Amino acid sequence: MMEIKGTDFRNQDFHIGIDVHRKNWLITIRNNQMELRTFSMNPSPEELHQHMEHNYPGGRYISAYEAGFCGFWIHRKLQELGFKSIVIHAADIPSTNKERSTKTDKVDSRKIARELEKKSLNSIYVPNEFHQQRPTTLVGFVELGFFAKKCKRSGLILMEGSNCLCLLCFSMERLCRR
Repeated sequence: MMEIKGTDFRNQDFHIGIDVHRKNWLITIRNNQMELRTFSMNPSPEELHQHMEHNYPGGRYISAYEAGFCGFWIHRKLQELGFKSIVIHAADIPSTNKERSTKTDKVDSRKIARELEKKSLNSIYVPNEFHQQRPTTLVGFVELGFFAKKCKRSGLILMEGSNCLCLLCFSMERLCRR
């Protein structure tokens, strides 16, 4: 009796454009300059990985999505699952006039996958988790000659003994020292 072997996609790149939303993701998958499929799914990197492994086993999965409200957790999880993932700035995606006039989630997903396959997209900077949780963006400082305290509401921090008032974008553990 002849044994039927499953399809093997080793050494093939699958480019995945993801249009991310809170309740669902619109996914477009491309391979060898062909659009294979566009579909909607639950917002889950694990489910996307499961779908790719089931339908395109052994392939190399390359994904991209627009930076936005969801942050970078999707990027990190996809990389953990073996994807090569990038996060892109929405304005950096080349668009035709037709795509701009008929802006839909499906069009966005297709654009991302197409441009990812053409290698015309560049990733934005993705901070590691440590830096994302402890931003160190210093907006400015004013020298003062007296002691004061930290105000949690305004983000204003005055450090005792340093004579330095630090205005920070977010709270942080490391403080400005002179």
